[in-house]
Amino acid sequence: MGTTQSFRDVGYFDLELPRLQDVDFFLRFVEKGGRFVLPPSAEPLCLYRKSDLGRSGTEVLRCNRYLLRKHAALLMQHSRRYRRQP
Repeated sequence: MGTTQSFRDVGYFDLELPRLQDVDFFLRFVEKGGRFVLPPSAEPLCLYRKSDLGRSGTEVLRCNRYLLRKHAALLMQHSRRYRRQP
């Protein structure tokens, strides 16, 4: 996952986000120069299953818009073609 110091460097979760805090943390990690390294022979240590049940679509949309504004500089560094990929 990461060193204690790497989590301290990225900072706490954004209290403005009731949803998508994992995405925000990832983007802040990348902005601070963080890199993800997966050894070729690594086996997953956990399995993450996500469900949208019970989620407010309006709230998720608001959080997505907030993240796009907050991280616009980082996201716009990539080409249009890259940004359009699913």
